[in-house]
Order: sequence, then structure tokens, then C-alpha cells
Amino acid sequence: MQHSHNESGDIPKHTAKEAREISAFFSLVIDDIMKTLPSTLTSTGIRCFKKRCPGIISSEVLIENSKIHWKCSKYRNEGTMTGL
Repeated sequence: MQHSHNESGDIPKHTAKEAREISAFFSLVIDDIMKTLPSTLTSTGIRCFKKRCPGIISSEVLIENSKIHWKCSKYRNEGTMTGL
């Protein structure tokens, strides 16, 4: 996430709106998962970033390959984060 934040750890204001939104979403997921480090999909209480999606994000830490996996409860919106 370092590539989307400035030296102060903030998302620069000149960054495109969509980039700021997805970066903020990823930051929320990372902050939540680091509290408990769940090894199975666990609800975060974070709403999906997709427009008009009522889903809630679940996430898990994949220890064997050092990734965070996240998934929406309603749609096929999911992904993994690496290199954190």
C-alpha cells in the first residue's frame, strides 16, 4: 500500500477519486484483519466498495503464501493482497 500513500501515510489529494476509494477500502481491510489475523474467512463489517452493493467483506490471512484474501458476501467481488 506504500505506493498509494505519501510520506505522511496519507492518500494524496491529487489522486483520482477511484484510486483514493479503492486504496481506502484496502486500508480498511488490512487494518481490520491485522487485529485478529483470521485463518478462515471472517466478516469484517466493512461494506463492499462496489456501487450499490449491499455485501459485507470477509477476509482471511493465507499464511502459506503471505496473502490477504477478501470476498464480498453478495457478489463475485473478491481478491488477494500481497506485498504488504
